Amino acid sequence: MALVIVLWMLALLTLLAAGYSRMMRTETILISQHMQLAEARAMAEAGVWLAIQDLLAMEVDRKWLSDGREYTFTWYEGGISLRLQDEAGRIDLNTARAELLHGLLQDSGIDEAEAIGLLQAIMDWRDRDNLPRTAGAEDQDYRLAGRNYGAKDGPFNSVEELRQVLGMNDSIFAAVEPALTVYSHQPGINPVVATREALLAIPGMDDTAIEAFLAARASSGTAEELFTGSTDNRFLSPVRDQVIRVRSTGTRGENQVLLEATVLLSRNQDDPFSILAWRER
Repeated sequence: MALVIVLWMLALLTLLAAGYSRMMRTETILISQHMQLAEARAMAEAGVWLAIQDLLAMEVDRKWLSDGREYTFTWYEGGISLRLQDEAGRIDLNTARAELLHGLLQDSGIDEAEAIGLLQAIMDWRDRDNLPRTAGAEDQDYRLAGRNYGAKDGPFNSVEELRQVLGMNDSIFAAVEPALTVYSHQPGINPVVATREALLAIPGMDDTAIEAFLAARASSGTAEELFTGSTDNRFLSPVRDQVIRVRSTGTRGENQVLLEATVLLSRNQDDPFSILAWRER
């Protein structure tokens, strides 16, 4: 009887030891994952500050261009991926010419009637009056559509606000979002730093011309002269290096953290830059 009791106690202790061992192994893995995630975030944040340091350097000392190309390097047993995108290379929702917005909507894959309706709804949203355009949308149209708000009749505060415009949906927004900003305050775009989606929105430009320009820009770093005389100057802007979007991805093991910071450069000795937006994914 004593032997049976001892055997049962040994079996029970073995089960308890195995359970405890498994619990400790799980906790060790979780702690390791949390540590790697924290390291990935720290590397992503380091990338943001390295990019800002580079942006504040003299033009001749700059290591990275702000046209959206990717830069990668190893850092503390992990990696950092950086993309610097000048907001002057995007279409400003508040100040862009209607032709640019129209071209962008056409490239999103919708038909012409839908593109015109959505364009006019955007114009009605950002203008200050309550008079609807022919195919646009003002307060009454939003109420008829079951929305509990009307047209803003004011500037967009963010690109995400475009989702609220009548006629906008997720698929259209995903197609146009990479080309949009609310920070350039220009009627046109700067081709030297423009995104591919923004370039395609310029009236008269096609895929072949854009691909040739992007290839030349990637090899030379500028290629602005390729646009001279090839398009209407009303859609181009010489402004650059005022607001930069920095996308920094830190990688540690299987963990990745993406930080996106929108930076206003003043280069004032007391206040050289400001963070306008900060997103973490």
